[in-house]
Amino acid sequence: MQAIADTPLQLEIDTAWQATFNYGPYTSLPMLSYVLDRLGVQHAQLMQTPNLVDDERKKELMAILDKTTEEDLLIAPLFDCWYQPPGRCTSFSLRTANQLVEQKPEAFKFLFYDFARHRVARCIKTCTLMDSSSQEGAIILKSGTWEGSETDDAHIWSWEPKDAAGKEAGGWFRNIKKPVEHIERHKAMVACFKQLVGDKRGLPALIYFRYFTNKKALFQGLMSWKLTGDAKKKEFEDTGNPIKDDDADDAEAAKLRGLHLTWSIGKQGGNEKSSTRRFVIQWEVPGSSEQTRQDSLNKVKEYLDNCCVGPTITKVQWESIKSEHDKFWDAACTLWGHPQVTHTPQDRS
Repeated sequence: MQAIADTPLQLEIDTAWQATFNYGPYTSLPMLSYVLDRLGVQHAQLMQTPNLVDDERKKELMAILDKTTEEDLLIAPLFDCWYQPPGRCTSFSLRTANQLVEQKPEAFKFLFYDFARHRVARCIKTCTLMDSSSQEGAIILKSGTWEGSETDDAHIWSWEPKDAAGKEAGGWFRNIKKPVEHIERHKAMVACFKQLVGDKRGLPALIYFRYFTNKKALFQGLMSWKLTGDAKKKEFEDTGNPIKDDDADDAEAAKLRGLHLTWSIGKQGGNEKSSTRRFVIQWEVPGSSEQTRQDSLNKVKEYLDNCCVGPTITKVQWESIKSEHDKFWDAACTLWGHPQVTHTPQDRS
């Protein structure tokens, strides 16, 4: 292992990790567009018939994915799913690893690993781990193991395939207990697609804004398209308990079909979990007009400016993914006309 702590090489590693994390959100949208393209399905068709990608189509897609080669990774449209910052865990590991290898091929050699629902890249020359879920950026593992550095409260990464005696180590990461072999990077991408398509809740269409600052990873602001659900929220009556009423009101709003703009407001009133608040924008709502369309656009801007990781970094990430988001927005407007904001959090304090 190279001694890289506090060296220019360490700076390059940190820069690569932070650039991908900060310049694009965690999102499924580019991969979702790829899936629809391979199946010959338009975004409008998916929105009109959310269960269009049924078991038969999934089987068809799995067969297509199994034919993916390393060469396919370097050609659009698959290239667009990982070479730019927006993406999921696999595109994150591929992009950061590729950036470092392009800069210094003699210094880095990355292997890729699939932990069932999560993919990472590990450099065997520097022991660098590129993991999008890390809370503290790029991790330099201890030589010869999967064990990471420690913070005051937990191991960042502490999973070993086998110890010296061939037994499973006692560390943990996502409760993974058994060893895995490294795989080729195109197979890592295929595994990510299969996870996306196999989601029992349907194809996830989401954007999650993130920011790495002061050596800490932050996530705040989740935009998601709920393609099935209620057309109208049930009437809600306050009980007089503001905190519980807010949470119960949000739980009802979460059932609505449409575009959800959510954020966390932190723990309150002794609650163990952070509370969620949301705006909901829907289509096919009586009384929708050009004015409600403009109101909806203004609400999106208000959300991006005030409810996410910060207006500057959110703007950068939004610009990197807006064209993919607009495929859903434009399809909804074409199908159903003008949108309307149908839910905003109430101030019950």
